Amino acid sequence: MLLSLDTEYSMDKNPAPEKILAFIQLYSFELHEVLIFSPSTFKQLAEPLEAWLQKPTSVVLVFFGNTDLVLLSKNLFNSQPLKEFSGHVFDFFLFFRMIHCDQRVNNFAHWARITGNIILDKTLQKQNWVEKQLTTQDITYLTEDVHIFKYFVAYVRNVLPLNLTNSWRDETKHNLVVLSYQLDQVLIPSFVENTLTGICINQDALVQLTHNLSQKYDQTLKKLGLSQAEFQSNKQFTAWLTENWPELLHKGWPQTATSGQCSTSKEGLYKWIYSSNSTFAQLNALELDASANHTSPKNLLSLLEEDNNPEPINSFFQQDEMQFLTSYLSTKVLRGQSTQCQTLSKHIEPTKSTLHPQWMIDGGDTGRITAKEPAIQQIPRDLDFRSLFKAKQNHVLIVQDLAMIELIIFASLAGDDNMLDIFDQGQDLHIYFASIFLNTPYEKLFQQKTVNPNGFKKLRNLMKNVNFGMVYLMGVKSLFQRLIEWGIDYDKVESVHRAWRNTFNALHYYDLCKAAYSVRSTGLFNNFHLITTIRGRPKRCSEDDGIQEFFNQSSIKASVPSIVNFPIQGTCADILKTTVRVFLLLKQKSLVEGELLITAHDEIVVQCPSKNAVETDKPLHTLLTSIGNSILQSAIDRPIHIKVESGVGDTWAEKA
Repeated sequence: MLLSLDTEYSMDKNPAPEKILAFIQLYSFELHEVLIFSPSTFKQLAEPLEAWLQKPTSVVLVFFGNTDLVLLSKNLFNSQPLKEFSGHVFDFFLFFRMIHCDQRVNNFAHWARITGNIILDKTLQKQNWVEKQLTTQDITYLTEDVHIFKYFVAYVRNVLPLNLTNSWRDETKHNLVVLSYQLDQVLIPSFVENTLTGICINQDALVQLTHNLSQKYDQTLKKLGLSQAEFQSNKQFTAWLTENWPELLHKGWPQTATSGQCSTSKEGLYKWIYSSNSTFAQLNALELDASANHTSPKNLLSLLEEDNNPEPINSFFQQDEMQFLTSYLSTKVLRGQSTQCQTLSKHIEPTKSTLHPQWMIDGGDTGRITAKEPAIQQIPRDLDFRSLFKAKQNHVLIVQDLAMIELIIFASLAGDDNMLDIFDQGQDLHIYFASIFLNTPYEKLFQQKTVNPNGFKKLRNLMKNVNFGMVYLMGVKSLFQRLIEWGIDYDKVESVHRAWRNTFNALHYYDLCKAAYSVRSTGLFNNFHLITTIRGRPKRCSEDDGIQEFFNQSSIKASVPSIVNFPIQGTCADILKTTVRVFLLLKQKSLVEGELLITAHDEIVVQCPSKNAVETDKPLHTLLTSIGNSILQSAIDRPIHIKVESGVGDTWAEKA
């Protein structure tokens, strides 16, 4: 029993952005009939829809359905998510995105064209639907939007018999529809509930943080000698730079593609400063000052000294130029943080002091859960921002983080016994590699955690940059870009790069990815190269993703395409999603208390009554470790020991 659902709404931006539901469209596959409901008839739909959902074979079909189901819950069921949604919703956006993640466009109109050869005119979608008298054209548009689902259903029926071979477990086959349901579809009701419930925000603290950042922003602008208009306008900034720093123009300050003005893009500046056409290409050509404080493996230990913050080594820019560039980029960061504060403020529901983000279960190319309105996953990790997110009254937040999970997944896929042994022994991988590179006992370096915590943190962060760069097969130049702020010259970065490759098994992982991707798929994937996560989530790429370059490489020099990143980051997403799925099952059986509040990268945040904190924290911790271990051990014949870092408290900052 199938029923396709779509809604039309308009935005009300005062006082905070809110979607106002105007029409609900339903198409019954049994009756071959389209029904259109306006606000005056919404309540008439509530009872029969709820009763219909209780039938075992009923399925509601949606496309990017979080918004539709949230609006339905608000207007028909008093903002209470229907438990009947669980197991009775199928989102074609999630399905198409999982099996065709190489597609640059995954919108409704695209798939209408692909599956039904129908060209949709979506211009009507943006009109003001509230209190609108429907025209014949409008009715045709509303009808067509839910009628097209029959082509989506036909597509799924065609692929239903097809299975997918796992890249890491040759004997394992995956049914595409079942895989989509298990990894993504089953989570839909939870994230509808999440959007409806919202996340509590400390508005007073947000106002104070916004004020503090604004003050810092103004101070740095004053120090630079720039007005806000000059800082934000390409044209005005070009005039200012021409007058004050003409030498930077001569050295190739990036320009906008259209107007030829000086670009104010932070990303463009980083690319210029750290590109092969400027600083780094000339490091070997220019004669470095022999008296410069170049960091050698031995004096890298000086990073453990208090308040040591070495200046970047750079022979292309003068010292005053580097100081200006550093200050300018710091100001860009401050402005970005100020903008994030303003975005949070814009989306707060003022009467409740809550945020209600729109969650995207497959928002990232690797299957990671993301959010928008606002983008929760982009919130900085520092305490000032995370402490803004708080538990509601008489509740606590349980924050759990899969520690170094991407490194553990890499070691499992690469079969790197050395790295896995380090994790098994409970050692810190970042300090371990520091001990290898510096030829200093691990215990001596780790003692600095209590003797000199600031210096320990600096060294650990440095090696963290190395480890997380190298597992994704970063080349020497890219690694140098990561480490320039530490004052390490190019030769020493080459030494770090070589030492890591000699210690761990990156090349073997690279070869495994190439071998897995060399097998061309058939059937649905139409002779495309394909790679999966350990759990089976597929990734295929078009030729413009650098695949040919990837296969032609005799060594790792050029940039490596996403197929090297995908098995690691996608497996991480699968672990989190599977954990959420099992947690929800336990919650349905009243075995745990709490509601999923946030998932960001490798973290899960659950809100529960204060009195149930221990009873919720321990099962969630057990789920994360046992599910992660189980998934990883299916790809490698040895025990895996995942570590989960957790915190319980009033705010998200309890584990930051």
